Amino acid sequence: MKKHIGYFAATVLIFTLQGCGTPFKGTTTFFYANGPVNDSASAAVVPRASQANSLEWGTYRDQIESQLQENGLEIESEQAADYLVVIDYAIDASGETSTYAKPRYYEGNVVGITNETRTIHQRSLMVSFYRKGTNLATDTKPIAQIRVLSAGSSNELARVMPILARQAFYKWPGESGKVYNWTATE
Repeated sequence: MKKHIGYFAATVLIFTLQGCGTPFKGTTTFFYANGPVNDSASAAVVPRASQANSLEWGTYRDQIESQLQENGLEIESEQAADYLVVIDYAIDASGETSTYAKPRYYEGNVVGITNETRTIHQRSLMVSFYRKGTNLATDTKPIAQIRVLSAGSSNELARVMPILARQAFYKWPGESGKVYNWTATE
């Protein structure tokens, strides 16, 4: 019986730890040309020419549209929307690797040193707002931008994009130029 309880406890511990992600930090900064975006207006998330046929972009568009709606903007067609919204994103896939010494313990005493290696990847998301009717091929000056930067252990942008999309609207609409710090879990 004790053996079964031990296996059960070990299984619960493993599943509990798997649910715990790695915490990481990031920043969200808002920039406005003439004040914040009207959060009761409508928007259309549109691709850049290079993103037009990207399934990855379509997934991220859905995430940004969801955040826009949660923050009061109505999603409309490109022709009907008050704002055109463009998203740009990137990840440093190779990352920056560092090695550090980590003490090993046995019964509360240091019994050795283990070298640990960690790779940190820089991720970014830029959400840019343009006035209705803007020709995005020629007019590259947005009226507002949200910049999200983060660093963490995941080198998969698709894995962290839901977090970045949510954090883009952290403190929305925010003060222009002010950096808002946050912590999330991968």
